[in-house]
Amino acid sequence: MNSLKQLMNSHPMIGDVRGVGLFIGIDLVRSRETREPATEEAQHIIARMKEEYILLSADGPYRNVLKIKPPLVLDEGSADRITAVLDKVLTEIEGSGLFENEEKAKTNLTTTATKKLEIEPLINGNVTEENTIKLIA
Repeated sequence: MNSLKQLMNSHPMIGDVRGVGLFIGIDLVRSRETREPATEEAQHIIARMKEEYILLSADGPYRNVLKIKPPLVLDEGSADRITAVLDKVLTEIEGSGLFENEEKAKTNLTTTATKKLEIEPLINGNVTEENTIKLIA
């Protein structure tokens, strides 16, 4: 479970790792601050892990908690493989843009609002030299 908790440092989607014995839950969130459940991301991770021959399921009211219930014969090498593959899949999701953390979403919103402010005078027919320079720059 310690290696799964270490994944929290590099994957902001992991909101919490908890469990007792071999029954482990990984809470997936879109933002650690708002705790918004990452339900779709959890389903994608379950499907990707299945492709790698690792079976997980989802639990919780929002189906955003990855449930790990390994067999009793789990050895250290198999546990390390689960962690490594989960790390790989989370990296894939974060790199693909499927998951946007809150800070990135705020940046995109600000950029969109700025572009709208720059283009709006042109749409309204108020074309001036200043507006044209803004759009070129």
